[in-house]
Amino acid sequence: MPLPERSADLVLDVGERLAATRRALELTQEQLAEQVGVSRGALGNWEQGTRLPDPAAMLRLKQRHGVTLDWIYGGDPSGLPQRLTSRILGRTSTQ
Repeated sequence: MPLPERSADLVLDVGERLAATRRALELTQEQLAEQVGVSRGALGNWEQGTRLPDPAAMLRLKQRHGVTLDWIYGGDPSGLPQRLTSRILGRTSTQ
């Protein structure tokens, strides 16, 4: 059963923010997946917008790199570390 359009857009937005964050951290999918305790395939699905990320994995991302759940799930960059904010927003605004 396909996701409703709004839900599908949300999943894609979350995936795009997660991918932009990983690139800003200068990590491969494999490296980030290992750091948050998931398979590379799971991380790839999240980044592609196939599924929403596991909240427990996103909490590990926050603990390790300071990436807030408000950013990943809601798009609010205000709580991100400054070094990440400039890298992420610089990349997402040019895409």
